[in-house]
Amino acid sequence: MVCHANICRSPMAEGILKHLLAERGLDNAVRVDSAGTHAGPLSSRPDARAQRVCLARGINIAKLKSREIKLVDFQRFNYILVMDDKNLESIKAMCPDSSHNSISRVLDYSDAETTEVPDPYYGNEAGFERVFELMYEALSRFVDREFADNKLNNGNRP
Repeated sequence: MVCHANICRSPMAEGILKHLLAERGLDNAVRVDSAGTHAGPLSSRPDARAQRVCLARGINIAKLKSREIKLVDFQRFNYILVMDDKNLESIKAMCPDSSHNSISRVLDYSDAETTEVPDPYYGNEAGFERVFELMYEALSRFVDREFADNKLNNGNRP
């Protein structure tokens, strides 16, 4: 999960995805992490509004810490999901050509009218609520599509 600073959208997405995987009994089979294209300051906790919105739905992201994406992430992870087109550009510019197919937008898995998860940082808590709802729906579809029919048991371990 990748956004700009790794304090709002991507930690929320990390928490949501871990929650969805746990519901399906896949939490020990899939590694999930989040990062920022320009994370800063490093090792910051998620924005308090992001934490409240997630916690209200039973997802605790308080212990997550921000970090910047690294080249090794393209080897470690089969999927790199970004929040918006700017993140997509940044990631594609830094990743090896062989990893371009692993990159997509979170909302590519959604029926939302937009392809970009809006950055709620400069808004109010209602913006974080909207971001949560957009990502929850998209990530539910991502899990159902990518891990349907128990693909993990057939040697395809993300």
